[in-house]
Amino acid sequence: MNQSTLATKRNLAFSWKDHSRFVEVAPVSSGWLTLWGRYHDMGRGRELVGNQIYLDLRGVRRRLADAVFELTHDQALVAEAIVLFDRAALTERRFPTQ
Repeated sequence: MNQSTLATKRNLAFSWKDHSRFVEVAPVSSGWLTLWGRYHDMGRGRELVGNQIYLDLRGVRRRLADAVFELTHDQALVAEAIVLFDRAALTERRFPTQ
């Protein structure tokens, strides 16, 4: 595990998991890092399917919905993940624009 992965794991702002699938959100210096993927080998390893940095939580929320649907193909799990994200009540932050 590299240093950026360790730093992100310590600073998770939101995490959604369903069996072997996950979506994680962490604040980084340039926005909100969103990671999604699957665990394998009984959780010993993980496969990153995608990652993206968003400047605002609206983009993170949209990616969360898309990632959960991509991983599960289940609209009920998408709705559940969005409710959990909204309940997390993350605070919008200001990030420098380039």
